[in-house]
Amino acid sequence: MDMKNMLQKYAMLAVKKGVNLQKDQVLLVNSLVECSDFARAIAEVAYKEGAKEVIVHYADQKLQRLKLEYASVDTLKEVPNWISESYNSYAREGCAVISISAFDPDAYKGIPMEKISIFQKHRQLALREYYDYSMANKIRWTVVSAPTEAWALKVFNDSNSEEAIAKLW
Repeated sequence: MDMKNMLQKYAMLAVKKGVNLQKDQVLLVNSLVECSDFARAIAEVAYKEGAKEVIVHYADQKLQRLKLEYASVDTLKEVPNWISESYNSYAREGCAVISISAFDPDAYKGIPMEKISIFQKHRQLALREYYDYSMANKIRWTVVSAPTEAWALKVFNDSNSEEAIAKLW
């Protein structure tokens, strides 16, 4: 099976079974930039299934690492209002959420744990309403994963990145 068909089938599984997306429902997708092809496949399936809107929040671990490395602790405590309002308002509206979890296990290697903890704590506080809706199952949500170069090379360190990614599929 070719990669495009595999992504489409996986996206269909996430949309139809993972969150059971309903017609005219908003879908929020959390994705790493490395998983953008999969995020787009999810969006395509969701729109075909009648999604009102598909919002993709991309995360870039390399940029995040730079922030954690160079920003002050006070800056790491700040979460822009547009970020919290986006997540919290979509949760209030009853969105469905698909999170593509594929974080590089070594992305923050060498960053002081205190900085990472402060950043994560304040982000969780800012998105508390969103997390409350999720944990109380007031919104439909699922977590899926997709192969990334970092994970593939960690698992298959004797292969080149293309071969390693193919092996993870």
